[in-house]
Formats: sequence, structure tokens, C-alpha cells
Amino acid sequence: MRLRLLLVSTCVTATLSAQEITLSGVERDISAPSSWRLAYDNDFFTATDRYFTQGIMLEVTTPRLSQLPILRWLPRPRGSSVLRHTIAYEDYGYTASDLKAVEILKNDHPYVGTKQLRLQVIASDSLRRQRITSSLNVGIIGQGAGGAAIQTFIHRRTGNTIPRGWVNQVRNDVILNFDTGIEREIYRAGGGLLLMASGVARAGTFNTGVTAGPTLMLGRVSTPFSVSPVRRRSLYLYLKPQVNLVGYDASLQGGVFNRSSPYTISSSALSRVVYRQQVGLVYRSGSRYIEYHQSSASAEFRGARAHRSGGFQIGVIRGR
Repeated sequence: MRLRLLLVSTCVTATLSAQEITLSGVERDISAPSSWRLAYDNDFFTATDRYFTQGIMLEVTTPRLSQLPILRWLPRPRGSSVLRHTIAYEDYGYTASDLKAVEILKNDHPYVGTKQLRLQVIASDSLRRQRITSSLNVGIIGQGAGGAAIQTFIHRRTGNTIPRGWVNQVRNDVILNFDTGIEREIYRAGGGLLLMASGVARAGTFNTGVTAGPTLMLGRVSTPFSVSPVRRRSLYLYLKPQVNLVGYDASLQGGVFNRSSPYTISSSALSRVVYRQQVGLVYRSGSRYIEYHQSSASAEFRGARAHRSGGFQIGVIRGR
């Protein structure tokens, strides 16, 4: 009964913003002091070409980052068993549903490009069986992010439709966002099943809101709370449903300071409750990390359709 109540309360107190890649979730834990990881998402994997169209992320984890003053300022709980410091480059692109149209399409997604640098501290507590993550994102949204050039180059190389609507993209503005999240173990059955509850709060110029929901992992699952680096081979399937209450979303509404964008989604047209689900398969052995996943999300604004995308991640684990 206690487990059921906790899962219900977690799922109904949520929020998230734009569909994006995340590497900090417990389902993608590497449990090593040093690593690098490359992630690529594209709706090509689900035979769609609209809304969130592509995401690229390169993440580096190393103890040397602990010397950066800005990472020392990020909050972390006392008594943490393990601290990991990461830096990640993130590049996202969003388009309308008709790439051939030059004119602005009403009740459709704006063209948006973003570039961000994420600084992050992950604090694991082996006694409480929980992890707390704090991160700071800085970057740019708008023409300066180069979204038009990136998508046009890829579509020319792959023989796909050349997008023509980037002339109407969201204008340049600054991204400055702070995120903090908690993940706590709810139930474990040996090394074959792990159930977690998680919640993330975001505030800043890119998105503001809160996300929550359970994460279920099935297969050969390693503990994400180990004090020592995990050496055993892992192969598991994960399911991560989320309920999201959206506050502000610059990928739809444009930047906070520059309001000169030719087209954005009005605040009244936003879907304040969005359901998102991700399912993936992870393999980790020795220094290798490989994952394939697919994501789906309900309509994010009035007149929008549900959307799906897929992606993969590869990583090299060091310092074991």
C-alpha cells in the first residue's frame, strides 16, 4: 500500500518542458569516476519529421571538473557517498510539420535551434539509496545556434526534404537554466529488477517546470549507489513514464528577453500537462556503454499531434 501511494503521488506532481536527451537518469548510470558519452536522437528513427527533430549531446565525466569554482557552487547534500562531475555539450533542433513551407504555419511548432553547455554534479547516497543531481545550463537559442545550417546539411546528405521555414525561426536569446532532481530506490528484487521514483525541478530562461514519475529496470541491473565502481556486465530494459506540468518553454514560446520572433506559441495555447514515455535497452560491459531508446510525448500545444523519436548512445568508461 505504501509503495502504491508513493508512486501515485510521484506521478501527479510533475512537469517537463521540451523533448530532449537526458543522460543523468539512473537508467543510464555508468557508475564510474571517468567516462565520455555521445548521444544522438532523431525522429528519423520513428519515421516522422516534425517538432523535436534532432538532438546531439557529448558528455564528459571526470574528477578534474571538481576544481571548477562554478561546480563547487552547485548544491549537493552532505554525507554523499560518491560525487561525480560532468560537463556536456547539447544541441537541439525543432521544426514545423511541413518542411517545404516557407510561410509561417499557424498552430504548428516554431523553428528553433539551441546550443547549451551543461555543468552537473551527481551526488549518490548508498545508505538512503538515492541520488541528487544539480545542473546549470548556459547557451543560446535562435539563429546563432545554427539549427538551420545543421538540418539543411544533414537533409542534403541524406536526400531528404530541404527545410525552408528556418527564415521564421525563433530569434536569438540567452539560455540560463538551473535544474535539480532526486531519484530514490523504491523496490529491488536481487539484480534483476529495480524500481525508482524521481522528480526534477527546472527554472530559468529555457524552461520552467517539474517532472516526476517512476523508472522500471528489468534484466541484469547493477546498483547505481555503489561506493566502488561497478564492474559487472549489465543488460537491461527500462521503462520511464513521466507526467509533466509545463510552466515556460522557450522551444515553443521563444526567449524570455527577445520578443521579436516572427512566430511563437502563445502561453494560452500551451498544454500544461504533457505525458511522456521512454523505453530503452542498455548494454554495459568493461569500458563499453551502448543504448537504443524510443520516446513518445503527447501534444505540447493546441493543434499539435503526439510525437515520437528514437536515438542511441555510445560511451567509453574509464577509471574503473
